[in-house]
Amino acid sequence: MQRSDEEESPQVSEAAEILEMHAVLRRAFEALPDPSGVDRNELFFHGFDPQGGAAERACFDSLRSFGRSWRNRVLVDERCQGDSHWPVLKRYRAMRAHWKTCADPQNPTKEEILRIIEAGKAAL
Repeated sequence: MQRSDEEESPQVSEAAEILEMHAVLRRAFEALPDPSGVDRNELFFHGFDPQGGAAERACFDSLRSFGRSWRNRVLVDERCQGDSHWPVLKRYRAMRAHWKTCADPQNPTKEEILRIIEAGKAAL
């Protein structure tokens, strides 16, 4: 995702990286020869909660500044407008931490996808 220099705050970078992770997870899931055992619903991006504290609000604002292009890159419910309506940043951060440990973060394996999902669940 391209960003201008004025958007380079830590929250914008974090929001962009979380979107990138979700885009990678979508591509990796869709490329799996056997996706059995991987719950596709756990890979959905739900947006950020603007009422979920300062950091989550900043990510929500960053998402809005990206326009709607992000919707085509990630698994998202068609009704999603970027507001998750519940705090999700802790979950996304846990998932991102595990994603970064993948042997090839741009091409996670099925096992790595499952570990990323579990990390997100454990953070809730």
